[in-house]
Amino acid sequence: MKATKPICHYCGDSKTVNRHGTAQNGYPRFYCKACKTTFQTSYIYKGYEENILRQIKRMSEDGYTPERISYELKIALTSVRQYMKYETVEQ
Repeated sequence: MKATKPICHYCGDSKTVNRHGTAQNGYPRFYCKACKTTFQTSYIYKGYEENILRQIKRMSEDGYTPERISYELKIALTSVRQYMKYETVEQ
C-alpha cells in the first residue's frame, strides 16, 4: 500500500510536500517546497489542531463557559481565552 502525501496546512498543495524528519514527540514533520514551511499532520496537544478555533467559536455561541470549553476539548483554559480574545478582535 502506497502512503499518500499530506496536504500543506498553509498553501493546500500536496505535490510539493516531502518528509522533513520527526518532531521531539516522534511524529513525522513535513516540508512544503511551495510555501517553504514545515508542519505536522497531528499533534499531541489538541490546542494546535486545525479546527479548534471553529469548535471554540461554536461552543461559545451555544453558551458554554471558557472553563467548560477547556474541559470538553481537553485544552488549556488560557488557550481558550486567547482564542476567544482573538475571535472578538477579528469581528
